[in-house]
Amino acid sequence: MVVMSTHALTGPARAVLGSTAEAVVRSAPCPVLLVRRAESSTTSL
Repeated sequence: MVVMSTHALTGPARAVLGSTAEAVVRSAPCPVLLVRRAESSTTSL
């Protein structure tokens, strides 16, 4: 099993930055668990 943290980007941000997590989910030969990163009031992109 692969466990990954994800920023859970959507829309334009995902289109520009791509999604490593999505690529792993689609190509991994084993189960993949994605864990959404906790929200933080001090985080900025």
